[in-house]
Amino acid sequence: MHIKADAVVPQTSYWTNGIGFAFGAISFNQWIMAITLLLGVATFLVNWHFQRRRDLREAELHQKRMAEARGLYQDLNHRSEL
Repeated sequence: MHIKADAVVPQTSYWTNGIGFAFGAISFNQWIMAITLLLGVATFLVNWHFQRRRDLREAELHQKRMAEARGLYQDLNHRSEL
């Protein structure tokens, strides 16, 4: 595929002007606010992910301990019946 230079130059100019306008339309404080907002959302998602994993591990451990406790309780009842 052959790309003509006369078609690429105007498109490149439009893109760079559009990007320049986007950066220029927002003040420095607004950029900092947007970045801080994104970091806050990212922090929330990371904490949620790891807390969910922790909850699953703790639930699994609880289930194992309860199964062991039920087994011990049944053994004690069985021995007392003898």
